[in-house]
Amino acid sequence: MASMNTTPTIAVLILSTATSALAADTPPSIRVIGQQVYTVDQRGNTTGTIRELSPGNWHVLDQKGMTVRTIQTPPGCQPFLPCQGR
Repeated sequence: MASMNTTPTIAVLILSTATSALAADTPPSIRVIGQQVYTVDQRGNTTGTIRELSPGNWHVLDQKGMTVRTIQTPPGCQPFLPCQGR
């Protein structure tokens, strides 16, 4: 009888752990294809794009094209990459 009571508890614990792991998906990397820079989550799914609207002013856009955040770099440098001196 005791094992029957612990089985649902273990299943709930596993399910809650899996749910929290999926909820922690954040875009930790980028992917560059041609001139377009994409943000990528931990599972490799594209979550948005990065566009340079003016020299040194980059906007991170979600899948709908809405600005999520802005990144400022020295003109001629790309976000998330070391800037090479000219």
